[in-house]
Amino acid sequence: KLYKIMMFFAIIWMLSSVGDLGAWCLTFGWVIPTVHAITYVFLLIKIVTTVDVIAHIIHIEARLRMISNLIQSCYTCTEMCPLGQLAETVRNKNWLYSDENGAIPHNAKERAIDTVEIKRITKCYVLLTEQVMFVNKMFGFRILLNTLNLLLDMVKILNLAIRIAMGSQRTLYYGQGYNFLPGISGLMRFLTCVCILVSLVYQCEQVYQQKQQVVNVIDHFLVNKNPGT
Repeated sequence: KLYKIMMFFAIIWMLSSVGDLGAWCLTFGWVIPTVHAITYVFLLIKIVTTVDVIAHIIHIEARLRMISNLIQSCYTCTEMCPLGQLAETVRNKNWLYSDENGAIPHNAKERAIDTVEIKRITKCYVLLTEQVMFVNKMFGFRILLNTLNLLLDMVKILNLAIRIAMGSQRTLYYGQGYNFLPGISGLMRFLTCVCILVSLVYQCEQVYQQKQQVVNVIDHFLVNKNPGT
């Protein structure tokens, strides 16, 4: 998954940077766009920072999923709570009784939860908390600055593209019919920034949903099962 994200960002950065450089070279010559090309390096640094954060977020999501699967495995084979006469309300809900692939396993035999399973859950939880602390320490302020910088870039790029489209921004070779190219390449860079922010938000949302899954499984475990057996 991480390799696909890296390849995706590498491709869109290459296309947007080369396209934008070529568009400005056709409209302003080679000197000014070559000096301005340092902005593409800055964009690459922002992409690398975002990918680094996404890599840690993916690891956090994987550990949350592992904790959820371990608790869910304990849920399916733990004795029902003897208190109350109400039937288990989630018996027909596939999300709680299905595995990672969505398959419903056969009825598991009731057994006691051994110490090995508890150790696995504890180890996953310790690794999860350590990684969350590391991400908060190393990327907390950097994520804020990186996001604000991307938003400012999006405003500047969109403003320039609109000015070129309206004709208020004239280029060096205005009469040769290439004036629209920087506007199109600017929109490509704008979409690149949008993809960076959307990818980061999407991965954070995946972690939040996985956290909610863990909470839901624990809630059903405590209500419907007898953890002491």
